[in-house]
Amino acid sequence: MAFVDCGTAEVRVRDVRQGASRPIVFAADGPAVIEHYDALLEALPPDRRALVIDLPGFGGSQARRGFRFTRAEFVEVVIRILNARQVREATLVFPCAWGFTGVDVAARAPGLVARLVLSQTPSWTDMMAWCDRMDAKGLLRTPLVGQAMVAMNKAKIAHGWFDYAFGNRERADKLGATSDDVIARGGAFCLASLMQGLSRGPVPQKLTKAIPTTAVWGALDRSHRKSAPGGVLELSPGTLVTFAGAGHSPELEEPERFVREVIGGTASDVVEK
Repeated sequence: MAFVDCGTAEVRVRDVRQGASRPIVFAADGPAVIEHYDALLEALPPDRRALVIDLPGFGGSQARRGFRFTRAEFVEVVIRILNARQVREATLVFPCAWGFTGVDVAARAPGLVARLVLSQTPSWTDMMAWCDRMDAKGLLRTPLVGQAMVAMNKAKIAHGWFDYAFGNRERADKLGATSDDVIARGGAFCLASLMQGLSRGPVPQKLTKAIPTTAVWGALDRSHRKSAPGGVLELSPGTLVTFAGAGHSPELEEPERFVREVIGGTASDVVEK
């Protein structure tokens, strides 16, 4: 485990098999944290380097004063981490809202990114509709009010998320217990700040240069039941892989299958399933 000082945050990173090639970079999708990735890292081939990042405001990465949780700030953090860890031509496995960050990193620093794997990332329109459903009264997206609500209830909100959005109750309980432990030890879960930051940035733009892209979709995710699977492919065209028995995080719920069918393939040989 290491910490990278990105100026606006000190970011916790797990970097395994540093001497190996073809790096894979996972962005933990809070309340998922680095600790949730053990099984996925064990399933990877031994010749693949892997990094897992708790982005600012989540898990072990605390955002510093002045960080506004905009997409542009997260893009800058990711680029700084990749440069600091000397990562080039990586596969970015960036789920949900982080998928838009991954697309922007590929656009701004193409030499750092060889492939995009965007798990449970809808279209931008569906992402905004998702925010409306998850925050129907707009309280989480109200500055200070939202932060206070999450601060008072972050363990309950985080644990409830796994029960609501994941496809298997037993798996959800195990993932939720890990999240409970991290939060109890001071882990961050700045959900309100992230939702507010999403609304501050411009609409994502389609990549002007083609990059191999795989969208992954868990069919049992109740939070995205109204989102079109793989909608993010409108920004970076590619292939859709559906996990019928998984929910919001196929990579964590079915790690061995994810490695075999998504990481083990390329944009040319992964087919829709």
